[in-house]
Amino acid sequence: MRFLVDENVPRSVEQELRQRGRDVLAVRAVHPGAPDRAVLASARRERRILVTLDKDFAELAASDPDSPMVVLLRVRRVSDLRLLVDRLLAALATIDRTTGTLVTVEAHRVRVRRVP
Repeated sequence: MRFLVDENVPRSVEQELRQRGRDVLAVRAVHPGAPDRAVLASARRERRILVTLDKDFAELAASDPDSPMVVLLRVRRVSDLRLLVDRLLAALATIDRTTGTLVTVEAHRVRVRRVP
């Protein structure tokens, strides 16, 4: 799995994904300050799953028929991050990772929504 991690996601999530052998690029390193549409376009072009805390990406993905998969992390506490990465990877292992999918990962549940 290839990920593009948004600037608003703590570095510990990036690090945890890398430690688990995932291919991770950070927006703060490759596209610092880029607008949301440019970040989404980059994820699509590079065939990466976008990981974010920004709910605006859900709207953008819903309005873009070619949207890459977007994973929205809903974090209450920093201590939840490891659990969220566990849940994220477990969910992605069972989901058809085609374009147009919005995955919301919370501490106690995962929701998957196909967007047109």
